[in-house]
Amino acid sequence: MIEPKLVSTFYTMPSFEPRSMVAVSAFLEAGGSREAIHLARLSELRSNFFDLKDEIRTLGLPEITLLDRFSTRSLWNWVWSVTCAAEGNVVIDATCFTRELLGMIIFALSVRRNNLNTVEVQYVSTGPNGYASQNISLSEEERWLSRGVAEIRSILGYPGNFKSEQRRRVVAFAGHERDRLLEILEYIEPTVLSMSSEKEHSSTVDGARAVSKSVADELRDRIPLPVISEVAFSANSIQETQSSLETLIAEAGAENISVLAMNTKLSFIGASLCALEHRNVRLIYAVPEAYNPLYSSDSGDLKKFDITYQIKAAKTTPVQPNQGKSR
Repeated sequence: MIEPKLVSTFYTMPSFEPRSMVAVSAFLEAGGSREAIHLARLSELRSNFFDLKDEIRTLGLPEITLLDRFSTRSLWNWVWSVTCAAEGNVVIDATCFTRELLGMIIFALSVRRNNLNTVEVQYVSTGPNGYASQNISLSEEERWLSRGVAEIRSILGYPGNFKSEQRRRVVAFAGHERDRLLEILEYIEPTVLSMSSEKEHSSTVDGARAVSKSVADELRDRIPLPVISEVAFSANSIQETQSSLETLIAEAGAENISVLAMNTKLSFIGASLCALEHRNVRLIYAVPEAYNPLYSSDSGDLKKFDITYQIKAAKTTPVQPNQGKSR
């Protein structure tokens, strides 16, 4: 793993979740530079965030950039403003970034890969209470993660390569946000739907399987029912998720492939890295109307993953710092 004092760029997102501060605190305690830290926060998510303001002040963290999560331009402008100057050793604290922002960061790093030495992902899991959807101490009305869908869009950097005569395969890594998953599937109307089946000991295995089944059942009343198959992956492993997807892509052949990685951030990163190498894969994201301020209430372990090889193997086109502003 990268020595913190050798890290030149550290992406992180403080939020209303207590675990959002774990990785950046550990980075500073281990000798990481405050000048390396780049913070962004979603502008409208104020609930509970101010509980962390004293901790942010105590750590002496840099100014936080406010982002409009409904605006692709707002998200990309921040990502590129940080990444165009990134070089050497880079760390992404993936804990509380939205999947869309994570995808953009990974794409941006891939086109700057000639200037990078190492890229590391850090992630802090939830603690014993799990997510709000798993937390039995909450009432049924409080056990949700996100609600509504404001927009469905391709994540910038992962447009796919689509031909009208080819079958539409959607790969859905189900998690705990069933409504967003259903909205996307109804919008795309896939010919083939590969639903997730998490491997044993994955972090949300029971919940995701239940969601997968309920989604398949409800689709019968919404759209012409696609051919449904399964794809196994690990919610705890970037590499295993990427490997499972690559196997599926090889078997699918000439198909239009869209991935809806609605499970853990780690499985989403695995899907993103696969899409960087297979440029015919599109990543789809449903922008939620609202997040639950009780999303998670405790912290688990800090995990670290080296994704340098995958970033270096990307099939994206490298660009220089003065390029990419209008991408």
